[in-house]
Amino acid sequence: MQVNLKMIVASGLVTLAIGGGVWYFASTVDCIAWDKEHLPGIEVEKQYLYVAMGECDSVLAIDTSTQTVAAYVRLEGRFPHGLMHDPGRKSVYVANEKSDDLTVIELPAFVPRASVEVGDFPVDVTLASDKILVTNFSGDSVSVIDPATLRVVWEVGGEAATHFAISPDGKYTYFSNWSDDTVSVMGAGVDAVVAVIDTGSRPNHLTFSRNGEFVYVTNYKGDSVTVIDHNERRAIAEIPVGRRPMTPIATADRLYVANIESGTISVIDIENNQVLTEITTGGNPQHMAIMGNYLYVTNPDLELIQVIDLSQKRVFREIVTGPSPQQISPRYLSEVPPN
Repeated sequence: MQVNLKMIVASGLVTLAIGGGVWYFASTVDCIAWDKEHLPGIEVEKQYLYVAMGECDSVLAIDTSTQTVAAYVRLEGRFPHGLMHDPGRKSVYVANEKSDDLTVIELPAFVPRASVEVGDFPVDVTLASDKILVTNFSGDSVSVIDPATLRVVWEVGGEAATHFAISPDGKYTYFSNWSDDTVSVMGAGVDAVVAVIDTGSRPNHLTFSRNGEFVYVTNYKGDSVTVIDHNERRAIAEIPVGRRPMTPIATADRLYVANIESGTISVIDIENNQVLTEITTGGNPQHMAIMGNYLYVTNPDLELIQVIDLSQKRVFREIVTGPSPQQISPRYLSEVPPN
């Protein structure tokens, strides 16, 4: 298996970028002591962003009404990267890369409730067909977990499986295969791959269009986005973007793509698949979530989340998190009921 390795020195820390993410290996990391501060905690009537805090082995809850850190939980799992909010079961699922397990956080208590052993180097987690799915990058597989028993019920093969996208109707699950430049498609049973589609070089994150017709895949090494026709199961376009693209996130008429090495967000017109403009963030923007007219972007290099006003196309607020903020969930807060 080929893995793209890139050493980065930033803010005195040595980091290693693998598969389109940034993993920190410094011996000392200055994590914020959130547990020493008075935080208001989770309130059932509010909406929150949940943020995996990589090297700090923790998860933050961001109150979207005040855009401040509202709660903090320390995990036994090491280097949380991917996470998923499950409002139905009042849980947050967190994939821990260095300890090869999944942490289940209970809401609204915001405390760890259980741990599930998964495959080697879990990167992403999602929900599909009433199952919890976890990509195991070094394990070349997807773990399928029964949320009722919290047991792995089967595994599906992948090639350095990296990230997920679920069709709006819930019938199909796509995941990217980093090492062989493809995405795999699973049907409603999430028990077998029903199609494999070629992409650009080192496919990474992916998302569906809001109407469910297209899938957008960022190609980390190809500096592009592959556009897949979901019904025809084939790539129909490739859009050049910035250097080392990460997360794509779609609205009804736009696609936003975070570019790590360019320090920008590409704004794409999805009708003609062309870049309209770039929003400058600086640092290394990686993961995103959207609520209304605001785009939330994790920026590990700057140790914060940047809030972008999409009407003005600029960063207007920053939320300090501390080192290595990773994935955010939920990605589309407008579609998720309060806790």
